[in-house]
Amino acid sequence: MEPERRGNLRTFSEVQHSSGIGLTKFVVNLLSNQRQQVHAIGKEAGSERSRAGCKRCLNGNAGAAGFASSQNMDTEKRRGYRALIVEDDRAILGLVKAVLEREHFTVEGVADGAAAIELLRDVVYDLLIVDLLLPKVSGDEVLGFVEKHRPEKLRRVILTTASPRQISCDLLNKICRVLAKPFDVDQLVVYARECAAPDAA
Repeated sequence: MEPERRGNLRTFSEVQHSSGIGLTKFVVNLLSNQRQQVHAIGKEAGSERSRAGCKRCLNGNAGAAGFASSQNMDTEKRRGYRALIVEDDRAILGLVKAVLEREHFTVEGVADGAAAIELLRDVVYDLLIVDLLLPKVSGDEVLGFVEKHRPEKLRRVILTTASPRQISCDLLNKICRVLAKPFDVDQLVVYARECAAPDAA
């Protein structure tokens, strides 16, 4: 039985059998043919309805361009953001640093609270990611330093911990976010963007 045809279009099985092309090339050719047919129909019709459809299409493209432009502006803003990661697990520190750099943050990382406090004396950060359990000087002490010397920056803090239920309500209300370990990288990105935003503080 002759395979079913719709207009000038043939199924992928037919084309592959006759010419041996792959699925990707078939789809590309199909879309190209469809675009040519649509163009010919629109040109032949030349009606007001066609012109209105084109106008809607252009408006839609303008909206998409505007969204892309907004995304680019956010990226450009983050290029000027500085982030400090305080994490004693070197593997986690490296992962978080790589993720934030991919998001165009300028990133510094330290493995203990004492080193973090030394940096915080001189540098103003747009984002702080602090592990709660740190050697020598704890995450609580780092947050205490921030609260005393730069209290407005508490709203820029993401606190990481394996025991989020143990964090007091008072502390939760002061900081931006708690990221429970093990954490999802996508969630880290969402929180980083949120907590570094100008209206977070």
